[in-house]
Amino acid sequence: MALGLLLSAVLALLASDVSAAMTFLRTRRQSPRPSRGRTVLSAAEVRQLVDHYATLYKIPLSIARNLVTVESAWRQGAVSPVGALGLTQLMPGTARELRVNPYDSRQNIEGGMRYLARQHQRFRRWELALAAYNTGPGRVAQYGGVPPWTQRYVRLITGRPLPGSAWTPAVAKAPARPAIGANLQALVEAMVEFPAGVRRSKSQLSPAFRGSPV
Repeated sequence: MALGLLLSAVLALLASDVSAAMTFLRTRRQSPRPSRGRTVLSAAEVRQLVDHYATLYKIPLSIARNLVTVESAWRQGAVSPVGALGLTQLMPGTARELRVNPYDSRQNIEGGMRYLARQHQRFRRWELALAAYNTGPGRVAQYGGVPPWTQRYVRLITGRPLPGSAWTPAVAKAPARPAIGANLQALVEAMVEFPAGVRRSKSQLSPAFRGSPV
């Protein structure tokens, strides 16, 4: 009698586990998964969204466009060696904080622009906001300014030297307004130096970006 009750109890537990497992599998099958590595927006749509969210969050268009150029070269499926994702190279933790899907290009752009605007609201200067975007707001606050290892990154995006920093023109005879080709070459060189990623630690940056003069 006791053995029969025990066997019935075991069978009931097994049936319950199977039912729970089936429910779990159905839930997993229905859960939306981010599309990885697939470009769903045209180049024109991407540029329109960058301009739209830059305007929405009161970011100068030149800064917004240069940021995307330096971070990802406008590649929607860009993934850095440290795990930064998409056009604005959001780290997964930052994307979770912003409640955006970094694999969705629209959400990636919106999240990146919102995050940059948030840093500007905190630090009140675009140089500091960009430094915080690149290396983290904690490091900027701790350093009390733009850390040396991210100064070149900031200069490339703002297009001007930082006041009081080592990042001043190395050649006195350089033209005040370089040609467009020179600007593009500088951005391409920056993309080679920065393997598509944001908020990197100093040890993860190329030595060229750790504060040595241009």
